Amino acid sequence: MKKLLLSLMLASITLTTVKAQQVQIPDVRKNEFRGVQSIKDKGYYTYYVNEKLKKGMSEFMIEIYDMDLKLVRKTPIEITKDSYLAGGEFNGKDFLFAFYDLKKKQNSMVTIDSDGKVIKKEIRQAKKYATAGTLEIYPGFEGDGFYLTESVKEKKWGYRVEKLDRNLKSVWEKTVSNAKGYVAIEAAEAGNGKIALVSVERPTALSKKAFGKLVCFNGNNGNIDFEYPLFDGTITGIPSSFKFDKDANLITAGMYFDGSKWDDTNSDGVFLLKLSSTGQKLMFNSIDWDKGIQSAMKATSRKFSIGTKPKVLFHEIIESETGYQLIGETFRQTVKAGTMLAMAGGAKPSELPVGFTVMDFVIFNYDKNGLPLDINKIEKPYKSITVSAEVGQKGGVKLAYYMKQYNMFTYNYATTTASNEPAIVYTNFESTGLTSGKPYIGISTIGMGKESQTQKLPISSYLGKVSGSDASDEKIGALLSRPGYVCTYFYDKKTKTINIKMETMTLL
Repeated sequence: MKKLLLSLMLASITLTTVKAQQVQIPDVRKNEFRGVQSIKDKGYYTYYVNEKLKKGMSEFMIEIYDMDLKLVRKTPIEITKDSYLAGGEFNGKDFLFAFYDLKKKQNSMVTIDSDGKVIKKEIRQAKKYATAGTLEIYPGFEGDGFYLTESVKEKKWGYRVEKLDRNLKSVWEKTVSNAKGYVAIEAAEAGNGKIALVSVERPTALSKKAFGKLVCFNGNNGNIDFEYPLFDGTITGIPSSFKFDKDANLITAGMYFDGSKWDDTNSDGVFLLKLSSTGQKLMFNSIDWDKGIQSAMKATSRKFSIGTKPKVLFHEIIESETGYQLIGETFRQTVKAGTMLAMAGGAKPSELPVGFTVMDFVIFNYDKNGLPLDINKIEKPYKSITVSAEVGQKGGVKLAYYMKQYNMFTYNYATTTASNEPAIVYTNFESTGLTSGKPYIGISTIGMGKESQTQKLPISSYLGKVSGSDASDEKIGALLSRPGYVCTYFYDKKTKTINIKMETMTLL
């Protein structure tokens, strides 16, 4: 979603329960809850599976609220009982929700307007079982339809990109494949009349040899505006954040690996790249962890360190009159004690759950020419995550995007303070493990060359006690709202309730 600006005064913010609006939604299964989202200038929405119906059907429920958390509409959608949500997106005017049913080899899609009224519903039959669950959706902004991507398998593996209007009518469709080998999409982002994706080509689906490139499609006709290789002869860059500027130039950033390796245990550095609307390189800079980043940190008056070669997901690229800010969150793969015991018992590593630790924020600052100026770090409690073996084997940026989709990172959004100071908002826990954690909303300034100031807003006091054996397993988030307000949500897996609350932010 497009990020909005929210004015905050960090030094003197407190939360009060005066005139607070609150919503509790009962009987929501954890696996079917995907968080609560904001709707630009209109309110918020959440969606979940409500109940089983007769004749092999289930009821999928969308609930839309206004800025004061007053219910606008509850919209039920019938889906087959074995359907799973592929995604839900809002393009500034309409919603698109997509589901896949592996047993029936079909995809279901429905568009809904911002008032919760159904526009169109459609069921599509997948040609192959192996491709039925690969559907991904991306919003075209300002009401400009939606983009679909999915794998295709006929004589060879490839991918398909399609643009739909609000009536689910196909505007254009393109299929990409090679005569030999395997082609897949690692990540994608739409904006300013285009959709850009990271395409990866391999000799076989499981091959470690990979050739990646950026492919940019024209949103009006589906023509390929440009292709840009991600291996430049020295390093391989893996983008994790994209931004189309007002001139339709593509700005992207991510981690890189030395040589032609597509992924490794640790990254070797980070990069910033800007391409014109026709694919010409306008700006490029790479910084390695061992020398460049360590040297940049020594040059600043702020004293901190960054662990050796972590992986990093860039959540957002912020462009200003003076340059660019890359907001990243570091993470590492970890080995769990239970995994080691299972391997000792003869289990295969490829069949075991994979552990990750989400660590600190790292913010990279660049000038308008892409030259690095400053690095900042925001320390926070680490968050432990365990994913299934199938998910853990994804590798590359695809794994990071999966973790982001399911709220496994802590970042919520970027904002500015009342004095126009850039800041980020995130959710985290004071402690995790066998005891209950203390969830809070963190607001940290990220002004270039300045020490970050963090305001922690405890949320457990009014959202209820965090339940469960691992506090990091709860789903808690902060949402963009009107200036002077913060909207928070909390899913309690013990009571199976979604709790949403609006709080007034007072300036003392």
